[in-house]
Amino acid sequence: MTTTRARTADEVYCVSCGRPIPESAAFCTHCGASQSPGGQPPPPHYASPPPYGYGAPPPYATQQRYSVHGRDKWIAVVLAFFLGGFGIHKFYLGKTAQGFLYLLFFWTFIPWIVSFIEFIIYLLTPEDVFRAKYPYS
Repeated sequence: MTTTRARTADEVYCVSCGRPIPESAAFCTHCGASQSPGGQPPPPHYASPPPYGYGAPPPYATQQRYSVHGRDKWIAVVLAFFLGGFGIHKFYLGKTAQGFLYLLFFWTFIPWIVSFIEFIIYLLTPEDVFRAKYPYS
């Protein structure tokens, strides 16, 4: 169990992580955040030391999210290859109107050909470009 300490008279709370730092510090010694005068004040729950203690990361810092900025490229690639003729990959990417067009014309095999071309395009597109093009809405 880590122990917590109260701030002293010559310390202030970091505007980013809420830990006590020297009053004259331009940057936080713990997280490196700038302590410029235009910075945001710390949230109210930092009025007292955080419950997880100093030295331990806050609970939200250990959580990782796989897809933060957009839809997953590999799910779209697999959907375009196996179910592309039905437009399932379009529904996944948020293109609902195009998905309904694929469903309407799947019997003509044109959507199958187009989805195979899209499969190749999705496969060759870099991950960051793909997620920027298809963000979560």
